[in-house]
Amino acid sequence: MLEVICINDRGTKKLIKGQKYIVEALWEESGWINVKPFIPHNGKLVLRRQVRIKGINDYFSYRFKTVSGISFYDISLFGEKNLWKSNIIQPGENYTGQYVTCRYDGNSKYLRIGEIYYVEEHKILIFKNSYGRNSENHTFKLTGLKNYVNTWNFDKIPLKEQRKLKLQNISGEKITIGLNKRKFLYFSDIEQKKILIQLFLDSIKNLEHIEELKGVNIIDTMLNSGKQYDIRKEDIKPLISKSLSKIAKDLGFL
Repeated sequence: MLEVICINDRGTKKLIKGQKYIVEALWEESGWINVKPFIPHNGKLVLRRQVRIKGINDYFSYRFKTVSGISFYDISLFGEKNLWKSNIIQPGENYTGQYVTCRYDGNSKYLRIGEIYYVEEHKILIFKNSYGRNSENHTFKLTGLKNYVNTWNFDKIPLKEQRKLKLQNISGEKITIGLNKRKFLYFSDIEQKKILIQLFLDSIKNLEHIEELKGVNIIDTMLNSGKQYDIRKEDIKPLISKSLSKIAKDLGFL
């Protein structure tokens, strides 16, 4: 296991400067457009290296430093290079009626990396590019999501697994796919706590204007305020039972 620290988070919202991450793979990369393939290291030119950060994405190694202090170019290569490319959505195929896997959520509040989604429609828009040639724009309409999303965010699922999922669906076996969950569950643990705290504070403020509080319950008030997130009592009760200091610690403020 290789632990690294982010030292450059420019241009991405997925990384946080100064935070630790786990590297799943390390490989050499020479085929990127507008990037010089070689850099100097120990008196010679070597191919640039990339890392796959667990649960996030692939990045050039210059965005990180190793916890141990050793250079990425002094570490033996490991893992599979660009694992996602083998399953990337192919423009020449139509994925309507198929299941796909999210490989990049683009900071979406609805998509989650690694989750399965069902494609209701694969929309292909043909247009003239700046060179006067025909180009195609591909988007997916996913079950449970109103807006169309870019196909680039997804990996195709192998035919054998597709058949298995469809047989499960035919037999009535429940398939857990993305967007079938409550909206609240798509937020991270920290985001959920922040949402609940905000709902709690808003509810207290609203209760200040009520002259007779008999029969008024703070949890019910929060449920009403949190309808947009599909909040439930079981989401709120753990927060209510904690002290302010414990909540602050959970959020990293203490």
